[in-house]
Amino acid sequence: MKINKPYRLAACIAVLLLGGCSSNPQPPDAAVPTETAGPASGTGETGRSALDTPVCEEPVHKLHYSRNQLQEIREAAQKAGLVNVYIPEIGGGPDDYFEEAKVDGKRLTLHFIRMAITESMEELEPAGGNRTVKKVQLSPQLEGKWISEEDSTLEYLYGEIDNTHFEIFSARMFDRKDFEQTAQSLILLQQK
Repeated sequence: MKINKPYRLAACIAVLLLGGCSSNPQPPDAAVPTETAGPASGTGETGRSALDTPVCEEPVHKLHYSRNQLQEIREAAQKAGLVNVYIPEIGGGPDDYFEEAKVDGKRLTLHFIRMAITESMEELEPAGGNRTVKKVQLSPQLEGKWISEEDSTLEYLYGEIDNTHFEIFSARMFDRKDFEQTAQSLILLQQK
């Protein structure tokens, strides 16, 4: 039996329409309720309705590490003689991810596709020379310094956490706020 084109077209349209229907009256982009509404006021304990609540509060640049990557970082930190190694939870851009860990003497550099972070027990800031220094308060406990050399377009963010010095840099263009968020998100990687 041969089915003609109008019937095939009608069948395809019916499948698309019926397949796209659901019993959920909310549009697909409606906010996901995260709190229960009070019976009289229509708002939860915070005084906000569920539609006022953001769908996702996780940072857009959130980094994820595999067990193998974390082990690679631990081993590299040990080779560099670091007592504590810090890894960022937030990357230097929306598509950032961890690429590799390299050791150069007593320096560990964590390479990401948008940035790199060097850590050392020794001071990393360049000494003297023609440079511009701008201090920035990254958190109540953490102060950073943006340093750029006079003849360079590259800027480096320097800081120190519990005797571990770090610098964050990139050869690509970046937004300072992205790297400041990265520095604020540094957490201690537990040794195993």
